[in-house]
Amino acid sequence: TENTQLLSPAIHELAAEAIAKADIAEITLLVKVMGNAGHPASLKPIMKILPGFGSAAAALPIRVQVDAILALRSIAKKEPKLVSLATFLSTWAIGKIKVSCLIVYTYSVL
Repeated sequence: TENTQLLSPAIHELAAEAIAKADIAEITLLVKVMGNAGHPASLKPIMKILPGFGSAAAALPIRVQVDAILALRSIAKKEPKLVSLATFLSTWAIGKIKVSCLIVYTYSVL
Protein backbone atom coordinates (compact mmCIF):
# COMPACT_ATOMS: atom_id res chain seq x y z
CA THR A 1 0.00 0.00 0.00
CA GLU A 2 0.98 3.63 -0.21
CA ASN A 3 1.54 3.93 3.54
CA THR A 4 4.05 1.09 3.49
CA GLN A 5 5.95 2.63 0.58
CA LEU A 6 6.18 5.96 2.38
CA LEU A 7 7.09 4.46 5.73
CA SER A 8 9.73 1.95 4.61
CA PRO A 9 12.48 4.39 3.50
CA ALA A 10 12.18 6.37 6.73
CA ILE A 11 12.48 3.24 8.86
CA HIS A 12 15.38 1.96 6.79
CA GLU A 13 17.24 5.26 7.19
CA LEU A 14 16.65 5.24 10.95
CA ALA A 15 17.90 1.65 11.12
CA ALA A 16 21.07 2.55 9.21
CA GLU A 17 21.72 5.44 11.62
CA ALA A 18 21.11 3.23 14.66
CA ILE A 19 23.50 0.59 13.31
CA ALA A 20 26.15 3.25 12.68
CA LYS A 21 25.75 4.52 16.26
CA ALA A 22 25.54 0.95 17.64
CA ASP A 23 22.43 1.92 19.62
CA ILE A 24 21.21 -1.53 20.65
CA ALA A 25 17.81 -0.44 21.99
CA GLU A 26 16.98 1.53 18.86
CA ILE A 27 18.17 -1.25 16.55
CA THR A 28 15.97 -3.75 18.37
CA LEU A 29 12.95 -1.47 18.17
CA LEU A 30 13.43 -0.75 14.47
CA VAL A 31 13.97 -4.42 13.63
CA LYS A 32 10.70 -5.25 15.36
CA VAL A 33 8.93 -2.42 13.48
CA MET A 34 10.24 -3.74 10.15
CA GLY A 35 9.18 -7.25 11.12
CA ASN A 36 5.68 -6.14 12.05
CA ALA A 37 5.34 -4.27 8.76
CA GLY A 38 6.42 -7.39 6.89
CA HIS A 39 7.38 -5.47 3.78
CA PRO A 40 9.82 -7.35 1.52
CA ALA A 41 11.87 -4.16 1.05
CA SER A 42 12.90 -4.49 4.71
CA LEU A 43 14.76 -7.71 3.98
CA LYS A 44 18.03 -5.99 3.07
CA PRO A 45 18.25 -3.73 6.17
CA ILE A 46 17.43 -6.69 8.42
CA MET A 47 20.06 -8.86 6.75
CA LYS A 48 22.72 -6.22 7.49
CA ILE A 49 22.30 -7.07 11.17
CA LEU A 50 23.00 -10.77 10.65
CA PRO A 51 26.51 -12.20 10.76
CA GLY A 52 27.71 -13.31 7.38
CA PHE A 53 25.69 -10.59 5.66
CA GLY A 54 26.83 -7.39 7.35
CA SER A 55 29.93 -6.18 9.12
CA ALA A 56 27.90 -4.51 11.88
CA ALA A 57 26.73 -7.90 13.16
CA ALA A 58 30.01 -8.70 14.88
CA ALA A 59 29.51 -5.90 17.38
CA LEU A 60 25.85 -6.69 18.11
CA PRO A 61 24.63 -9.01 20.86
CA ILE A 62 23.11 -12.36 19.93
CA ARG A 63 19.70 -11.18 21.18
CA VAL A 64 19.61 -8.45 18.51
CA GLN A 65 20.57 -10.99 15.85
CA VAL A 66 17.81 -13.34 17.02
CA ASP A 67 15.31 -10.46 16.93
CA ALA A 68 16.43 -9.71 13.36
CA ILE A 69 15.87 -13.31 12.29
CA LEU A 70 12.47 -13.44 13.99
CA ALA A 71 11.53 -10.20 12.22
CA LEU A 72 11.85 -12.14 8.98
CA ARG A 73 8.78 -14.25 9.87
CA SER A 74 6.17 -11.91 8.43
CA ILE A 75 8.31 -11.29 5.34
CA ALA A 76 8.62 -15.08 4.94
CA LYS A 77 4.84 -15.33 4.69
CA LYS A 78 4.83 -12.94 1.70
CA GLU A 79 8.13 -13.90 0.01
CA PRO A 80 9.11 -17.40 1.19
CA LYS A 81 11.79 -17.96 -1.44
CA LEU A 82 13.70 -14.79 -0.59
CA VAL A 83 13.74 -15.42 3.13
CA SER A 84 14.48 -19.13 3.07
CA LEU A 85 17.38 -18.73 0.65
CA ALA A 86 18.84 -15.75 2.44
CA THR A 87 18.50 -17.29 5.89
CA PHE A 88 19.51 -20.87 5.33
CA LEU A 89 22.49 -20.47 3.06
CA SER A 90 24.40 -19.43 6.13
CA THR A 91 26.67 -21.85 7.94
CA TRP A 92 27.96 -19.13 10.29
CA ALA A 93 25.12 -19.38 12.78
CA ILE A 94 25.49 -20.52 16.37
CA GLY A 95 22.87 -22.58 18.23
CA LYS A 96 20.35 -19.90 19.26
CA ILE A 97 20.46 -18.31 15.84
CA LYS A 98 20.01 -21.65 14.06
CA VAL A 99 16.90 -22.37 16.14
CA SER A 100 15.51 -18.96 15.19
CA CYS A 101 16.26 -19.72 11.54
CA LEU A 102 14.26 -22.92 11.81
CA ILE A 103 11.32 -21.00 13.23
CA VAL A 104 11.42 -18.60 10.29
CA TYR A 105 11.75 -21.54 7.90
CA THR A 106 8.55 -23.10 9.21
CA TYR A 107 6.75 -19.80 8.62
CA SER A 108 8.03 -19.66 5.05
CA VAL A 109 6.92 -23.24 4.32
CA LEU A 110 3.43 -22.95 5.78
